[in-house]
Amino acid sequence: MPKTILLAEDSANIKKAVEITFAAEADVDVVAVVDADEALAKAKEVNPALVLADLTLPGKSGYDLCSALRARGDTMPVVFLHGSAAKYDPDKGQTVGGSGDMGKPFETQALIDKVAEVLSAPAIAQVAPTPRIEPLAPMITSEEPV
Repeated sequence: MPKTILLAEDSANIKKAVEITFAAEADVDVVAVVDADEALAKAKEVNPALVLADLTLPGKSGYDLCSALRARGDTMPVVFLHGSAAKYDPDKGQTVGGSGDMGKPFETQALIDKVAEVLSAPAIAQVAPTPRIEPLAPMITSEEPV
């Protein structure tokens, strides 16, 4: 049975490029939507193996989409797509539970390789966000009296 990639992308050109990229891959189906809300609903319906999420979706961002997927317990990897105008923030991507990024425009083989790499990674590494630990009290330095 083919793996489903859910593409959340509002650019018709990028949507077409992703569909063409995976057209020759017999074990992959691409399901495309144009915004985060539609992606959340479609993810529940198709249970994708992986989500490709544009950072600059209309309304909610790709980060918001990933966060919402994690909040409801979805564990599929999420790879963020971004252009030069919207730079990827690795800390934010990791905090929301993302699995990596891919710049646009992309080379087709690079996208195929990225998807294969992410899908072959151990499941825990795909979705485990880095916990943020805040200190309970100010740190004592050697210059302060003890």
